[in-house]
Amino acid sequence: MKHLSNSLIKSFIVLLALFCSTSTLQATEVQLRQNGIVYFIWYETDNHGNITVTNCYVGGHDPELSGNIIIPSNVTYEEKQGSRGKKFTVTADVREIGNGVFSNCKGLTGITIPPTIQRIGDSFTGCTNLKSISLPSSVTQIGSDIFLNCTSLETATMSNVEAIPTNAFYNCTSLKHFTIPESVSTIGVYAFCNCTGLESVTIGEHVTEISSCAFMKCSSLTEVSIPSSVELIDYGAFFECFNLETINSYSPTPPECRDFDAKILEKATLHVPVGADKIYSKTYPWKNFKHIIADLQP
Repeated sequence: MKHLSNSLIKSFIVLLALFCSTSTLQATEVQLRQNGIVYFIWYETDNHGNITVTNCYVGGHDPELSGNIIIPSNVTYEEKQGSRGKKFTVTADVREIGNGVFSNCKGLTGITIPPTIQRIGDSFTGCTNLKSISLPSSVTQIGSDIFLNCTSLETATMSNVEAIPTNAFYNCTSLKHFTIPESVSTIGVYAFCNCTGLESVTIGEHVTEISSCAFMKCSSLTEVSIPSSVELIDYGAFFECFNLETINSYSPTPPECRDFDAKILEKATLHVPVGADKIYSKTYPWKNFKHIIADLQP
């Protein structure tokens, strides 16, 4: 009986020690303003006072913000606590640029994005004076409409995003050249629609889908090369690209394609891999091209 009581006491002590050592986390959000930009920091505090930052993102800006701006890699929040004015400090890497943060910021002409940023939402919609932007390789996700109606955007580079989403560059009429990186698998609906100044586009070797109306009304586009990785070209992907003269399709097997404009079928020359002309000539809508030449090396 005494042995049983000792065992119970020991078990109770172990459980009590585990309970006392268990941390209770308290989540807190703070904001700070630096050089006209508002940052939000989320952090957790355990019952020992240890702080863990869970997120930090750009969440707003002053109305008069203009020119070329720089997003820092990290920001520091400070405040005095208690009657003795003890300083409380949290430093956090900036990881995101939130949805709509710089939307319709007409004065914005350029922005430097640090290599800590991982995600950018639909952040630059309607920035009509933004001329160029470069996304670091840390950025893997960008939001739909991210550069919608950025009519002065001339250059945009990115290297590691997973997809070019819906309306990403819709109506970017000053964009002349664009390279879709190898990391991209999907070109979204209306992604480059009405990019009337777009003269050339390089499609990455890992793209599998070109969605509906992706390049609709790209009236300056004269040549496009479709890598062998592409499995689907959806409805109207190149609708009203009436100046297309050359289409290079590198797959020995014709990718599934919904349609091409009658004017493109009449005017453009379709180049396919050596020996693939017969199968293209039997597959809709590829068979409707007036000019098919088998001269590509797959």
